[in-house]
Amino acid sequence: MVSEWPPEYDVVPTFEQFLDDVAGAARNMMSYGELSIRIPPEIFAQIMKDGRVKSQFETGTTGGLFNPDMRKGIEMVFGPPQDLADALRPIYGYMHDDNEHNDADWYGTIRMILNRDRVRARTTISVGDSLGGGFPIPFDDIETASADRIFASVSQFDTIQAIAVSVVLGEAEIDYEGDSLQDQGFDYIEAQIHGQVKMDDVQTIVFHDGYEFELWEMWNRGEALHPDEDELIPFFEGLKNWGGEVVLAW
Repeated sequence: MVSEWPPEYDVVPTFEQFLDDVAGAARNMMSYGELSIRIPPEIFAQIMKDGRVKSQFETGTTGGLFNPDMRKGIEMVFGPPQDLADALRPIYGYMHDDNEHNDADWYGTIRMILNRDRVRARTTISVGDSLGGGFPIPFDDIETASADRIFASVSQFDTIQAIAVSVVLGEAEIDYEGDSLQDQGFDYIEAQIHGQVKMDDVQTIVFHDGYEFELWEMWNRGEALHPDEDELIPFFEGLKNWGGEVVLAW
């Protein structure tokens, strides 16, 4: 069903009003979202061994698009030079909100929540995937940045304009009274953490798979796992050695 206009609109909103609303949704997400990185459990032991998260430039693998040359070109737009050492390339995460459902799930069932105080000064963010046109700005600038700056890329303006046009034509299914980015037609806020992500930067590990969490608790109690589940033991050992907070997602 097509959503009704919210009370604050006496007429169909202008494109500028619509743009401001989407920017407001982005600011809301920044205020209450958790700065997070998704990983599959099988790589956690290696992260513990290395002491930090590595990018596709070092590992030669990724849960998303593997194209280092393309990534280098895009990263040059928002800071990192093309000749930056692989070990210093940005690590990609996102702003997590339990009310949001986005493609971040694709990257793994384990979520690492980062300590904002440790990484915010070296974090940039973009509304949407930077590979898809999202233009990163410094984390701390989101509160004061204009809507034009938040949505600096042509592709983002095209997306917003397409949504606005579909609304005028009566084709949109958007909750204009919602505060989330998805309410406004965008998937998520991507975060780019510069200067490495070390385990000291992680404050909480979250299981998004209840069965894996149950196995973690069993293993902690000293119970034997089924042989098919032994592949999780290096992950569990890494968690135990890390010693931080481990929780199950609600």
